[in-house]
Amino acid sequence: MKVLFVVPECYPYAKTGGLADVMSTLPEILSKKGINTAVVMPNYGDIPYYFKKKMERRADFKVNVGWRKKNCTVYLIEHKNIKFFFISNEHYFEREGLYGHGDDIERFTFFNNAVLEMMLQLDEIPDIIHCHEWQTALISIYLKNKYNENAKFKDVKTVFSVHNLMYQGIFPSHVLEDVLGLDGSFFTPEELEYFGNINLLKGALKYSDFIITTSPSLAEKLKTPEYGGPLCHFFQEKEDRLLGIVNGVDHQLFNPQRDPHISFHYDREVSAVEEKRKNKLYFQRLFSLPEKKEIPMMVIISNLKANKGFKLVLNSIPELMKFDLQLVVLGVGDEEFEQGFKAAAWENPLKISTHITFNEDLARKLYASGDFFLQPSREEPCGTGPLIAMRYLTVPIIRQTGGLSEYITSFTNDPERGTGFVFEKYEKDDFLKTVGSALSCYKRQQEWEKIIKNIINNNYCWNQSAAEYIDIYNKLQKNRASAD
Repeated sequence: MKVLFVVPECYPYAKTGGLADVMSTLPEILSKKGINTAVVMPNYGDIPYYFKKKMERRADFKVNVGWRKKNCTVYLIEHKNIKFFFISNEHYFEREGLYGHGDDIERFTFFNNAVLEMMLQLDEIPDIIHCHEWQTALISIYLKNKYNENAKFKDVKTVFSVHNLMYQGIFPSHVLEDVLGLDGSFFTPEELEYFGNINLLKGALKYSDFIITTSPSLAEKLKTPEYGGPLCHFFQEKEDRLLGIVNGVDHQLFNPQRDPHISFHYDREVSAVEEKRKNKLYFQRLFSLPEKKEIPMMVIISNLKANKGFKLVLNSIPELMKFDLQLVVLGVGDEEFEQGFKAAAWENPLKISTHITFNEDLARKLYASGDFFLQPSREEPCGTGPLIAMRYLTVPIIRQTGGLSEYITSFTNDPERGTGFVFEKYEKDDFLKTVGSALSCYKRQQEWEKIIKNIINNNYCWNQSAAEYIDIYNKLQKNRASAD
């Protein structure tokens, strides 16, 4: 079986969040289980030169973007028996930043059209096309409407993964014909129309053969107006073709025993906690924080967006500073939070260190240095950050929302199995109370060793998740055979 993953980002080539980590691992895991996997993504200007020089040119052709005809070049890197294709256009992708440009609708319409044309040009027709996020939503729309008479695509099935419903690809209605090349029949409530605009995610939900989201509970919640919003009816209609899968973590990539990014390696054992703290001392020295291993360090490694709960953190800074702790922030995002955390660090230089950047090397150092990983999300579909943190024996402090609550158990409520500290209400008092409980646990050696032991005993590997993906692909294949 051949599966092509169509993605807007994939580590180590380009990364803004957890999706890139998932796509760095899932194709490889499936490949080891006998699935012929490949990945295609844009050839961003941000991709390091180290990888650019390894790319082999494979095809050149023209791509339609509405009435425009744009040049496309396809490059290839083969790694661990997986083909990684890169869709290139200097105008659309040779610029800084992956997303957030004024012409994103043009850029990703080009990308989607180019992916489908690439399959024909290279005769790389998969059995399953697995798309991720709104940037790839047009694949299933085009397959069912523009390429539906092409015999080569007749048996191809599509899977669409919704990682974050906050980002739906909503654009003004005029782009429907001008950019997407679709006629006015698609501007209806049953199609892409969405409160006077067009919604690409809505189209993907309608035309994909199967929908995946990031946890079983979220899959159920998306069928309700509270979580699914106006799209809840589409999730309801796909009920028998909707599944939530909690993704795993790459145990080889995120391994404190051999991670090349961290200064002091350590085993995932309770007795290794002291060795782990050497990383904290090194980080404190590196960024001019007081060098005291007994001070608990909380780390934030995240996109600095409103849904991540950082307004709650910034509003709580005066109270947090009364605790004996250090807070280190790493990420980029909304200016409100970037400037807020910069100001907090300026006002509290001995307790807060803020780094407005995304740097994988620094992120790994922080995972290894921190005692607590802070993710107080207002909304969170799943989030791989806490899972990665636990690989480094860093204890999560989270809000009970989305998929987070499916794999992090409250230590306060269940000391025998608890792997983190969890608060329920998106309120300052509840948040600060939970932080206080976490810090109290840190000071009590027996309790701290217990929560670390609980984390060690939890195995968030990919085997179960991979089996669920394969089961979906197999069912789609059987459905195709039945239809034939």
